Amino acid sequence: MSLNFLYTAISWVLLRWHDLFSAIGLSETGGAGWVLSIVFLVGIVVGGLASISGALYGALFIQFVPNIADELSKAAPWAIFGVFLIVFMYVMPRGIAGFLHLVWIRLTASAVSREQGR
Repeated sequence: MSLNFLYTAISWVLLRWHDLFSAIGLSETGGAGWVLSIVFLVGIVVGGLASISGALYGALFIQFVPNIADELSKAAPWAIFGVFLIVFMYVMPRGIAGFLHLVWIRLTASAVSREQGR
């Protein structure tokens, strides 16, 4: 997969979110629509794309991490939010839901192998 396709897909998602926010009444020229578009995309990436639980984890991330970042640094809360995003993407590339699913599979597989060994 080329990076051009990835850039195009991300741009398309951001633009569609911005169009949605403009349609519900946010200013097209203001920054609020773009900020919300980026924050929603971050929630999708952090939570995990392919599951309902991933959407819930992403929503929790969007709700609580900016508040935690604001308490850590009043000067640059969005920079800390970005650091959290980078750490989550490095540690959990499939999102929180994918990470928890992987942990569950490993735990149940080790329990099954212990049961079969007895």
